[in-house]
Amino acid sequence: MKDSVLPDKTVTAGTAPRTLVISPNWIGDAVMAQPLLQLLRAAHPGRPIDVLAPPAVSPVWRQMAEVDEVLETPFRHGALQLKQRWQYARLLRRRGYADAYVLPNTIKYALIPWLAGIKRRVGYKGESRHGLINVMHHDDTPPRPMVAFYAALAGAPLAPPPAGAAL
Repeated sequence: MKDSVLPDKTVTAGTAPRTLVISPNWIGDAVMAQPLLQLLRAAHPGRPIDVLAPPAVSPVWRQMAEVDEVLETPFRHGALQLKQRWQYARLLRRRGYADAYVLPNTIKYALIPWLAGIKRRVGYKGESRHGLINVMHHDDTPPRPMVAFYAALAGAPLAPPPAGAAL
């Protein structure tokens, strides 16, 4: 994997922190996640929001005003590709993300921000992702529409990571 996969956004002194949103794999779910991005933008108006998305879903994110940059995943659907995820995470580490919102429920996508050293990793439990997601949002509401499901994650950053959580 070459460093040219990601545009160079290496953090320097005085650089604003960024937010990373890891996209679901489906176009409809990406559309339903836009209210989450609107809430994140309202909470931190000056903070850039980047989205890591599969190539087939990237055009949807590029149309959203809240998104500063779309990063396309180089991973095959369904494959673990642990070495490639680790390499990609190393590139992400240099971009200075303050937090990551992991929308897919898979362990594969929760690995990326954890390997990148992003301190606040917000998401739902999913595939037993304890430790990988350190701000675990619990949906106490019975199954609800995906728009509300994703948007609820915007409230999670206000809570501190659990005591003893892996950072």
